[in-house]
Amino acid sequence: IFYSSPFTSFLAMLSISYGSLVSFGGIFAGLFIAWVFLKARKEPVRKWFDIGIIGLFVGWAFGRIGCLLNGDSLGILSKSKIAIWGHLPTQIFESLWSVMIAILCFWLLRKKADLKLPDGIIFWIGMGSYGLGRFIIDFFIDENKIFFFLKPGQIGSLVILIIAIIVIYFTMKAERKEV
Repeated sequence: IFYSSPFTSFLAMLSISYGSLVSFGGIFAGLFIAWVFLKARKEPVRKWFDIGIIGLFVGWAFGRIGCLLNGDSLGILSKSKIAIWGHLPTQIFESLWSVMIAILCFWLLRKKADLKLPDGIIFWIGMGSYGLGRFIIDFFIDENKIFFFLKPGQIGSLVILIIAIIVIYFTMKAERKEV
C-alpha cells in the first residue's frame, strides 16, 4: 500500500517474486495465524503471545542483520565513523533495539508474578517498545516521506505504538478493577 508506485496492478503488489512484501505484513500475518492456531487448540493466546514475543524479537534482530547484508533499508548518507558503505547502519540500530526488547520481555516474563502483570501485557509492552524505537530509527532511513514528515515505516510504527498504549491502558485499568 505504501509502495504501490512500481506495481502495475493489485495482484503484482501481492507477488513475492517482485519483493512486494514488507515486514509489518509478515508480522501481522504471523500473529494472525498464531492466534487462529492457538484459538483452534483452545490454548491461552495471551500467555503464549507473552512468551512468543521474545522469539519474535530475537528473530527480528537476525532478520535486520540480513537486511544489512542485502543492502536493504539503507540509512541516510553519512560520513560518520559508524557509517557502512557511506550510510548509517539503521539495520544494526534496529537489530540492537530488537535484542533490548527481547531482553526486557524476558525479564518481565521472569518477574510476571512478582509484578502482578496480566496475561498479554508483556506482548503489548514489546510491541509498543518496538513501535517507539522503529519510529525514531526511521528518521535515519533513506526513504521518501509520504505523509507530512513521516515515512512509511513511521506510520506503521505509530499505529503499533498507539494500539499498544491503548491496550496496555485498558488492560491495566481492567486488572485494577478486578483487584
